[in-house]
Amino acid sequence: MSVSPNPTNGPCRLHYNGLTGIYCNISLMGVQGRKWAEFNSTLKPGSHLDIDISQLPEGVFLLVVIHPETGAVWSQRVLKINGVR
Repeated sequence: MSVSPNPTNGPCRLHYNGLTGIYCNISLMGVQGRKWAEFNSTLKPGSHLDIDISQLPEGVFLLVVIHPETGAVWSQRVLKINGVR
């Protein structure tokens, strides 16, 4: 999995390149531990999921994907910036 663009000023895309589809829990966490968003999704091989973080404050967030059946965890830091740099 990967996230792009990173840094972003709002929209970002979670790319899934696994070999099989997975149903997963996705959370967006602040560095102090606050959960800003949480949802479930089914990711299929070669698919992507658009995530809009434009309403969040500028800062570093952690995108966490958990496969509930296996307990596998994937995480990626996402940098939210305001405006174009």
